[in-house]
Order: sequence, then structure tokens, then C-alpha cells
Amino acid sequence: MNGSRFSVLLELYITAQLSREEKAEFLQMLDSGLYNAQLEKAMEEDWHTGRYEQEEDLQLRSLITEQVNKTIDSKPIRRLPFLQRPWLRYAAVFILLCSIGTYIWRSQPAESTKVADIAPGGTKAMLTLANGTVIALDSTGHQSIQQGKTAVMQQGGQLQYDAREVENEMHYNTLTTPRGGQFRIVLPDGSKVWLNAASSIRYPTAFAGKERLVEITGEAYFEVTRNENMPFLVKMQKGNTVEVLGTHFNVNTYPDEPKIQTTLLEGAVRVSNATGRFILSPGQQAQVTADNNIRIVQAKNMAQVTAWKDGLFNFEDASLDDVMRQLSRWYDIEVVYEKGVPDIGFGGKMERDLSLTHVLGILERAEVHFKLEQGRKLIVTP
Repeated sequence: MNGSRFSVLLELYITAQLSREEKAEFLQMLDSGLYNAQLEKAMEEDWHTGRYEQEEDLQLRSLITEQVNKTIDSKPIRRLPFLQRPWLRYAAVFILLCSIGTYIWRSQPAESTKVADIAPGGTKAMLTLANGTVIALDSTGHQSIQQGKTAVMQQGGQLQYDAREVENEMHYNTLTTPRGGQFRIVLPDGSKVWLNAASSIRYPTAFAGKERLVEITGEAYFEVTRNENMPFLVKMQKGNTVEVLGTHFNVNTYPDEPKIQTTLLEGAVRVSNATGRFILSPGQQAQVTADNNIRIVQAKNMAQVTAWKDGLFNFEDASLDDVMRQLSRWYDIEVVYEKGVPDIGFGGKMERDLSLTHVLGILERAEVHFKLEQGRKLIVTP
């Protein structure tokens, strides 16, 4: 057995042309571990072509991933057996939480996961009218509500306002998503807002005056209708405000997150509080720290910021604590660490419609374990 023969078999593997005898030979060469460096180099050169996503032999993929990871295990943190280099998205696609356009994880959970199954979140919210009336909303509802001169219509997972005339007295409604819920709303000016789990937006039934003011808790994505004569203002916790004319941006203001984050996708916004005022350009992110100071950074991964809106978890460069905060809100669970937070890094993407058992089965590949107590209390163990 030699390197040139290994290269031939690797090419046959990529193009799905291995015979039964050649597959047995290739498996033997992989299992020997003598060709790990050669395998790593070949794959690193070709990962961007997508060639490694074509072969569907799970046994070979598994062994390739195992052997390649032996050559890149120098990082100090424990990690899942994938996503440490981009080309592993193709080599280990059978266990990969990978990007749209390639593959999305849909397999069965690991057998070692000892938790009851919990369904993922869905489309649901509560609408609180100005008079205190509370209306439950879900993905199937269709109804119309008249509030003075404003018509409020629910079509499935979206609430839409039609304010034909502005009344003298302002009336404010509040749309609230529970843990495990999400919803969309079209405001009276035509601006669109997506609410993530455990979030709320307070807004008038019709915009009047010199500004369009809404109040946000949790996380929301905005596509604001442009109106230079009436700026759009988003009020957040700790006196933080985002001012826009017309643009797309995401606001994350969960109280359990270390920073309030405003990320601009297009247009321009001004972020301000008692400590300062800053204008963002597309691709930039304003981070408000615990002491309420604002700093402007370049967003590392724009797709990661809005993944939740597109029905995905994006765990690129995420710590276990980052991951579990997202899961706790989407699956409505309480997360408790038995012996502190393990130092584990993650990466990749997966759909948000997977059950909790599926998700934890994937995470357990990083040698972190879970047990579910009292219905929705998840204990994280080393």
C-alpha cells in the first residue's frame, strides 16, 4: 500500500466509483491511520468544490471524519467531530449541521441521550389590545378585529394592520411571543417585524405625529418602510434607542444575553443612549455592554444574526452557553449546569423544527451529556 494508490482510491470514492473490493481496500488504508495527513491535505485543497458532498457511503464518511480529526486535535477545547475546518462540512456530512444548499441535519438522535422528547417551538403569540383584551394567535387562525378606524387582520402566522385614518387618541397594542413561540406583524405603516421567542413589541394602532415609535423586548428583525418625514424609532431596555428612516436590521435585547446587539443589514440606523450616539453602516453591529457603553464592530456572520428568522440555528463559533441560551428559549426549558459550563466550541447550522432529543443527540457528540428533570429542567453534566 502506498500514497499513490491511496490517492487513486480517494478519487474513486469521491466520484462514487469504488468497487466492492476497492472499498474494502480503501477502508483498510483509512483504518491504518497512515494516510491521515494525505487525506487532510487532499480534502483541504478541494473542500470548496463540494466534491466531498457527493459520496453517500456513511461508513466511509464516518471513518474519514474520525481519521482526519485525529490530525487537527490541537485546540484546547472539546468539540463536536465536525466543523473545525470548512471542508469537513463535506467529509462529515452525515453528522454535520451544515449550510443551506448543501445538507441540513435530519438524522436520528444518539442512543446515549437520556431525555424525554420535547417538540420545538412554533408559530404562536398573544395579542393584548389597548383595552386589555388578550387574544391567542397561532399558525392556523384567521380573524379580523376592528379597533376604532383601524382594521387588524390575522392570516395564519402574520398579523397585519390597516389604518385608513388617524384618530385623535393613540391606542397601543402589544404582541408577545412566549418561550417556544414566534410571530410576524405588519405595522400600520407597512413595516414588517419578525418576533423571536420570548419577545414583545408595543406599538400604536396608527402612526401619527413626527415619529413612529415602538418598544421591543427580546429579539426582532425589522424591514422598515421608508418615510423621511416620520423617522422610525425602536426603544429598548436601559434607554437604548435605534432610529431609522427605512432599512433592514436585527435587534437582540434579551436580558440574559451579555450584550444588547443591533445589526444592520442594509440602509442606515443611529443607535443611541445616555453614553453616546453612533451611526451604523451595513454589516456593522452596535454592542451595548453591561455598563451601557456602545461599541461598533463589524458583524462576523450576518447570516448567523438572522438565522432564527429563516428557521435555523446557526452555531458557528458558539460556546455551549451560547447554544443553550437559544435552546432554552425555543424549547421552553430551564438549563442548569451541574459543574459549571463546559468549555466546548460548536459550529454549523441545523433546522429549528427538530425535537429536543434530536438536538441533544447531536450535542452529545462533544462529550457533554444531559438529563431532563421535572418536565422541562435540563441538567448539563460533564
